[in-house]
Amino acid sequence: MPTTDQVYQLIQKRDAFEVPKEYREMHEKGWFAADGSYKSRGTKYLWMNDMEWLEPLQILELHFPFPESRNNDFVPFAMTAGGDYWCWYPAFSENGVAPVAQCPHDSIIGEIYAPHLYGAMYRQALEYAKFVDEEEDEVRAQIKDWLQRTGPNWPPSWQHQIQEISRRPLQIWRVRNHVVKGLITEEEIKSIVQRDLSFSRLGQEFKWMAEIDE
Repeated sequence: MPTTDQVYQLIQKRDAFEVPKEYREMHEKGWFAADGSYKSRGTKYLWMNDMEWLEPLQILELHFPFPESRNNDFVPFAMTAGGDYWCWYPAFSENGVAPVAQCPHDSIIGEIYAPHLYGAMYRQALEYAKFVDEEEDEVRAQIKDWLQRTGPNWPPSWQHQIQEISRRPLQIWRVRNHVVKGLITEEEIKSIVQRDLSFSRLGQEFKWMAEIDE
């Protein structure tokens, strides 16, 4: 069994990509070791809204669906509950930092989600506050957990924004024919993302899998 440092070296050799420092630091803290708990409080695992972490060895050994048609430019670090991939996309790096892309398992089209890993986690926190589908206190406690654990690595303006959202009264509005409860609307999330995560590639779509006959 290779050591973690050896795994990072193998990933770098295979993908010509150095796993970012922030991922390494979180892994060293034990935040990616799932223990079967749904949420992170009381465990080390860092639960996110829809981002299930891959350990370094899983990154190295992950087998994409349809590998014969996948472009080899993406390095996965997490998955969604629905089986999509969160990947670094080194080809779109700016100032040496690879953005985070969401790569669907059932579509050849991916989209740039955030300029870097911390930005993706910040956006996940915003999106989590959109729907309160469980106990309100549970949602606020989860947001507080993120602020305590990851907030110190975020810009102060991000910390203040998430803290302000967590203190809001619960809002109720109608989306189409459904009554929705939450702390923030989709429209406000879009505005915050454009303000706090804006860079030249944000929202850009691209082929993350090549056509088999290409």
